Amino acid sequence: MQNVSERFFGAPGIFLQAGICSICCINLEPFWQLAEEFDVPVGIHIGPGPLGIAYESSPLWPPVKSPRYRMTVGDPLLLEEVLVKHQRLRLYVMHAGWPRLESMIALLSVHPGVYVDVAALQSEAVMPHPAYYRYLRGLVESGFAKRIMFGSDFSYDPTPSPHASTNST
Repeated sequence: MQNVSERFFGAPGIFLQAGICSICCINLEPFWQLAEEFDVPVGIHIGPGPLGIAYESSPLWPPVKSPRYRMTVGDPLLLEEVLVKHQRLRLYVMHAGWPRLESMIALLSVHPGVYVDVAALQSEAVMPHPAYYRYLRGLVESGFAKRIMFGSDFSYDPTPSPHASTNST
């Protein structure tokens, strides 16, 4: 199967994970330079991660624990200095910067090489559908429908939703 980055951008992509350390606190400058020079799109995970990720005691799926994880490093606007310095860089933000809609819209407004991926947000295992629809609607109504990618970062997992108690009818 062809990499979604190849289909969407015409080239394979590179993926980064933020959460423990902001992309601003480590020296990724050589990486950004190469990605821009060779026109390789970069995908970066930012946002809340799995529920309870910062707590060893969290029983929730997936069983990912990272006591050093901090939401403060998940603000999409932290990408701005990189984007200003590397104006030809193509970047896609996994989970569309959720839950920071205003920051994500601001970043998309100023930087035309930024896209978002909403694949994981579509899963009830990640968030209730009404919350996903509100977030997606905010991106679309702000004029960014053509910069939203579906399905490039998340595969189906039959694990019951941690939000099951909120989904009763």
